Amino acid sequence: MAGEQAAKEGEYRRRLLATGAAYGLGHHLGVLPPGDARWRGSSWVDWADLLLPYAVLGLAAGTLLAAGVGRRTWIGFGVAGLLYTQGHGIHLAANSIGNAQPSAAAFLWDELAGHAIWYAGAAMVVATLAATMAERAATRNPAAIAVAIAVGATWATNALGGHFLIPGTVLSGAAAGYGAAQRHTLAWLVGLAGLSALVVLGGAVLGG
Repeated sequence: MAGEQAAKEGEYRRRLLATGAAYGLGHHLGVLPPGDARWRGSSWVDWADLLLPYAVLGLAAGTLLAAGVGRRTWIGFGVAGLLYTQGHGIHLAANSIGNAQPSAAAFLWDELAGHAIWYAGAAMVVATLAATMAERAATRNPAAIAVAIAVGATWATNALGGHFLIPGTVLSGAAAGYGAAQRHTLAWLVGLAGLSALVVLGGAVLGG
C-alpha cells in the first residue's frame, strides 16, 4: 500500500514538473527562427504557439488527475482553461492581423484584451495546481526549483510584453506571499515563482 501511494505521488510530481516546464519554456517560442516556409503568411512557430496552451492544459489535467481532485476543482480548471486558450488565441489572431495591417482595433485585441484574458486564465490554472501542491510535502529537487524560477520569469516577461505590468506584479506578489505561508509544503515553489517574477519585473522597471 505504501509503495503504491509513493508511486502515485511520484507520478503527480513528474506531471507537475512537466506542466511547469511546458509553460516556462513554451511561451518563449517567439524567439525561435520562423524559417522561410510560409502558409498564408504564417510560420511553424505561429502554429506551435497556437497549440502550446492546449499542451500545457493537457499536462495540467494529467497532474490534477494524479492528485485525485474533486468535481469543483475540475469545473474551476475548465473555466481557467477556457480563458487561457481563448485569450491566447485572440492575441495570436489579432497579432497576425496587426502585422499585416496595423490598427487601433488590432492593438486592443492583441496587446490589451487578448493578453488580459490569457493571463487571467493562466493565473487560475496556477491557483488550481497550487491548491494540490499545498497538500504535499516540500521538495528541494534542483529540477523543480529551476522550473519554478523559469515559470516566474516567463510570467514576468509575458506580462511586460502584454501591458500587464501592474496586475502581473500584484499576482506575482500574491504568489510569493502564498508560497511563504506554505513554505513547509510543495506550494513553496509557487512562492519561488512569484519571487522570480518580481525580480524580473523589478529589474525591467528599474532598467527603464
